[in-house]
Amino acid sequence: KSVEKASETLKLCMNVCSKQRRHVTLTQNIGKMVKKTNYDAYTI
Repeated sequence: KSVEKASETLKLCMNVCSKQRRHVTLTQNIGKMVKKTNYDAYTI
């Protein structure tokens, strides 16, 4: 069931992404949703 739900969510995301027409790849969008920005990486 969780796999079916994930595929439905992915289809929904693909529809939204195609409507938005942003110049960001799908993997980058998923990466942004999955992990938050690590601001410690920007510190020296």
